[in-house]
Amino acid sequence: MLKANSCRLLALSLLSGTAVTAGAAQAQSTNAPAQASDTQTGVPDIIVTAEKRSSSANKVPLSINVFSGTQLTTAGVHSTEDLAKLVSGFSTVTSFYGAPVYYLRGVGYYDNSVAARPAVTIYADEAPIPYSVMAMGTTLDLERVEVLKGPQGTLFGSNSTGGAINFIAAKPGTRFEAGADVSFGRFDDGIVSGFVSGPLSDTVGARLAVSHENSGDWQKNYVTGATQGAKNITSFRGTLTFRPTPRLKGILTFSGTFDRSDVQTGQLVGISPTVPAEPALAAFPLAPANARATAYGTDFPEGGRLRKNNRELQATLRIDYDVSDGTTITSLTSGAWNRQNFAQSASATTLQVYALDRQGNVHSVSQELRAGGHFHQDRGHWVLGGSYEHDTTYENTTFDIRDANAGNVFDALGLPSINRVPTILSTTYDSKGVFGNVDYELTSTISARAGLRYTKTGLDYDACSQNAGNLTYGTGIATVLNMTGSSIRPLVAGDCVNFAPLANGTYQLAHIRGRTEQGSTSWRAGLDWKPVAGTLLYASVSRGYKAQAVSNIAAVFVTQYNPVPQERLTAYEAGIKTNILPATHLNAAVFYYQYADKQLQGTMIVPIFGPLATLVSVPRSHILGADFDLTTRPMRGLTLGAQGTFLHSQVDGSFTGTTQLGETGDFGGSAFPNTPKWQLAGSGEYRWNVGRTLEAFVGGRYTWRSQTYGDFNRENLLKISAYGLLDANLGVSTNDHRWTAQIWGHNLTNRYYWASQNAFLESIVRYAGMPITYGASLSFRY
Repeated sequence: MLKANSCRLLALSLLSGTAVTAGAAQAQSTNAPAQASDTQTGVPDIIVTAEKRSSSANKVPLSINVFSGTQLTTAGVHSTEDLAKLVSGFSTVTSFYGAPVYYLRGVGYYDNSVAARPAVTIYADEAPIPYSVMAMGTTLDLERVEVLKGPQGTLFGSNSTGGAINFIAAKPGTRFEAGADVSFGRFDDGIVSGFVSGPLSDTVGARLAVSHENSGDWQKNYVTGATQGAKNITSFRGTLTFRPTPRLKGILTFSGTFDRSDVQTGQLVGISPTVPAEPALAAFPLAPANARATAYGTDFPEGGRLRKNNRELQATLRIDYDVSDGTTITSLTSGAWNRQNFAQSASATTLQVYALDRQGNVHSVSQELRAGGHFHQDRGHWVLGGSYEHDTTYENTTFDIRDANAGNVFDALGLPSINRVPTILSTTYDSKGVFGNVDYELTSTISARAGLRYTKTGLDYDACSQNAGNLTYGTGIATVLNMTGSSIRPLVAGDCVNFAPLANGTYQLAHIRGRTEQGSTSWRAGLDWKPVAGTLLYASVSRGYKAQAVSNIAAVFVTQYNPVPQERLTAYEAGIKTNILPATHLNAAVFYYQYADKQLQGTMIVPIFGPLATLVSVPRSHILGADFDLTTRPMRGLTLGAQGTFLHSQVDGSFTGTTQLGETGDFGGSAFPNTPKWQLAGSGEYRWNVGRTLEAFVGGRYTWRSQTYGDFNRENLLKISAYGLLDANLGVSTNDHRWTAQIWGHNLTNRYYWASQNAFLESIVRYAGMPITYGASLSFRY
């Protein structure tokens, strides 16, 4: 294995000849998407389906980032989270239980639950992946990915207030193709993937893609010396295309991912100043400032391990029928299943401060039927359709808090420490919608567009904090409440330990069960103007919704489980896409987002236990921002890029809430949690011929984001410091790009950074990003 220092010096020396750090390669493989190179700029113009019809990315009047499969591979994008390397304004936060939370332009939804429906929804070939925990295997064998910024409610439905990310898989072609990619890097991280594709007959084609990643441990327990962090991920996708008649075609896809990787564990970086810590935790050493350092226990309430046994399967069927030369009917049917099973040492200690086991599953079925086409000599385009989605989720998170302050609150009653509390949540979600969209060229340079969707959503929920283990949890609460006048019967194993207030000020046992229904009307209107060839100016106003939500939390009282209503976001945006400058393309936009009832995970002071999680709604808030994406080719072989996003978020009016540290106050005027004000990136790549048959390339990319905080509280205990990351690569390929070999490095300065920092009970925990990694890759296409 290469030595870290020598590899770092080599990569930095490679960058010394470039103007800025390098980015993803522009080379196209034999199965890359169709691209039209702009005649003025030479910058590839990828054909996209962001409006559910094919059009040029540079002619779509909205903020969109598009990357080919080759670009993603070269940049080392192996998961949805890795898109932060390429997309300015996109970021990922790790929740307290380790689940990803996606943000676009500061819009996201932080929640620990399996049933957390995101504000940035993921799609696979337009089929919804409705929960963040289901975003597994998304980057396998891609043709391209489209990242749409801003509310996408009219065409993509609810839960896309922040935007939508559509992963578009490579499809079978008219000739036989095959390819393989092999990569090996630090921590013995090996990735092997391949595909085979081609026609089975004149009307049927097939493609099969498979990948496997396996690595050694990268984290080290600074207390015990044990190591963990290994990866073991296998993904596959099978695609069958058929065209029985010239007017009828279909695509059947079946995919799956099996993740048996170790769970990343956090770092204990502080003790809450508002919750007295037990002596063992107060004396526990804090984590050193090293990305690899961690601490974790091995005793979990359900006998689990710090290793995932997660799996997901998805099947989709798309059928297109050309009713006439100008009208196509499309049916898109999708079914997905996901299972979660893992343990987590959430307090990042060897103690039982907050050790948990999680078991959960998601079933999702969706159907969309739409018709679309063009009219008036192709000056206008329309889409009209309806959609239905039915999801069920189940989650059981069992925790052990015997070494926490909250686990010993009943010591005075002579009860042992709380050692096992299952929190259970089952949900059923239904969504029905109808939508329409139309755009029309008013003149040769001016177009107008409008869209409308009505959606009705229903959410059933059944929740329970269960009496289990040594029964101290239920017995202790009931005893305390009976001291104040309640008449709660003795609790046994399996009882739900949740209480509702009575009119006389006492409490009774309550099983938490309910249903909430809401309707919403999303809309969009806009104007486009093409003042000169190669320039598009656009302005739009749109409205989107994120559906109502409920969370699986450790709750004592029914009020903690109250669902939050749907959030509404109204977006005003104006932008430009232009190649008016020689060999240069610029996308830029300014926007103003106006929130009503923004959803987020907050905190409630609960008698007996202190600050515990709950969902809250911020009545009024806004985001003011701007972003840009500049690509230029000043000379043959040299590509330079710069991207940036500015965000000013603010709670409007008065909003009284409680922070994770248990501090209650008015947070009017505060910035949003997990929302950096600045995100900037610079990239560059240079390619040159080596002899008659080879092409060499060197490139890199530097990304930087400003500081933010994990809560409304601006104390250093929840601070997420600013950081910058440097990636680089050096390689050679044949002129036809059938063979490509490269060496690469990520986080070459070995920057210690973290994207999330949160408090729960007494612990303040951060999840560190990966340290420097480096390796080599080899690709082959036939």
